[in-house]
Amino acid sequence: MNTEKLGVYTYKQNDEEKDYQFTFKTDLTAREKISFIDTAVNNLYSGGLYLGVIKNVIIGSIIIKFFTDVDLSHYEGEFNDIEKFINDTNIIEIVKANAKEGLFDELERQISINLKIVTGVNVDDIGFELNGFLKNVLNIVNVNDYSTLVDFAKKVNSMKDSITPDTIVNAYANTMMNPVAK
Repeated sequence: MNTEKLGVYTYKQNDEEKDYQFTFKTDLTAREKISFIDTAVNNLYSGGLYLGVIKNVIIGSIIIKFFTDVDLSHYEGEFNDIEKFINDTNIIEIVKANAKEGLFDELERQISINLKIVTGVNVDDIGFELNGFLKNVLNIVNVNDYSTLVDFAKKVNSMKDSITPDTIVNAYANTMMNPVAK
């Protein structure tokens, strides 16, 4: 299966826009996914530091490296230049818009899981967990699986503590709505 496409990204430099042709992938092989995740984790957690403040730059450069034929090697270690390139082009948006459905969600989830294993700390915020929860609720509603939704509602209703994002996620984790709990 051919996962490569030809595209054109726009690069804004000095108030001028120039278009560049490039080749990009819409999916990665299993080996490439493992390498992508490993590279992301090793770059985000470097020298005992979690570099979350530049996560978008690190992940963006890794997306370009693994999904495109665009060469950023001349920017090696120059986070400011890489950030400027990413911000001044639409290359990441093009790759993500054309990627296999759910690919980037899965890569992000696996990066988070592996960072948690390496650091012992969950670096995801509650928003990431709630996003997954809401996607599952919408999926259940769309397939008319109301018994699962009612089960979750009963768990939320029976909570003795105040309802917070954490308690909602915990109730979700303990119901059949959670694919891991099934």
